[in-house]
Amino acid sequence: MLATLLCHAAAAAAALSLPRRCPPPRALLGDSYYIESPCSSATAALLTMKGVVQPPSDDEHWVALHPIAPIDPSASPFTFDASAPPTSARTPAAVGRLRLTESGGVIDSLRCSLPKEDPLVASLHGAVIDALLAEWVARLASETATPRPFEALAASASVFTKGHFSAAGFAELDAPDLTALGRGQPILTHRARLPSVILALQARLARTDDALTPEDRAAGDALLEALRGQAPPEPEAPAGAAEAPAAGASGAPPVSGGSASRDDPWADMRKRAGF
Repeated sequence: MLATLLCHAAAAAAALSLPRRCPPPRALLGDSYYIESPCSSATAALLTMKGVVQPPSDDEHWVALHPIAPIDPSASPFTFDASAPPTSARTPAAVGRLRLTESGGVIDSLRCSLPKEDPLVASLHGAVIDALLAEWVARLASETATPRPFEALAASASVFTKGHFSAAGFAELDAPDLTALGRGQPILTHRARLPSVILALQARLARTDDALTPEDRAAGDALLEALRGQAPPEPEAPAGAAEAPAAGASGAPPVSGGSASRDDPWADMRKRAGF
């Protein structure tokens, strides 16, 4: 079962934390891929082409999506191709990283071994993003002091991957901080929006319901439930609210009810996501 493969890397985790680390696979992937979460930076380096392999760190979590090699039933189990690299050294199909920062988390280094024009790339990247979202939710659940909000998660996307983050519920920033390049840091291009992440996952599960196994469906529902269990985001103040005069002051007319909801572009999405 694919759900069992997705859980393989977390088999040593406690049973209660297991569903949070089993993101739902895309139906397009079928039984051809499995998630390794976490994977080593050495495994990720096979695809990211980073020359320096960093030592393990609690502040970063790599995820790799591996293809499952087809088995030829006519081949003898006692013979093998000595020229083939071992499974652990095979280049993954896609990788991504979650980095923890002082202000929250960042998903970056999203890479795929397929040409960017291949229509399968979006699904491979989507599966990696799902796994990293599950890890972010698990990290938030483990924080005991002052838990960070879900929307403290950002992403650093390229021109080729920005659409994949948008499909997962991330909102593109209007004015990215370009000074990050001078500090040797990736430019943050997207911000996770909890309502849209929930709706995106909900729609994905609905579209692929007939293709999902009971185990896969249970894993998807577990991630969806974990997302819905996050603290609801604070409504955004409408532009110019700080400068607006108080109701009735200096002859200003009272503000009619519901104006904040009309000015908040996320109000309707929050409502549809259950907040």
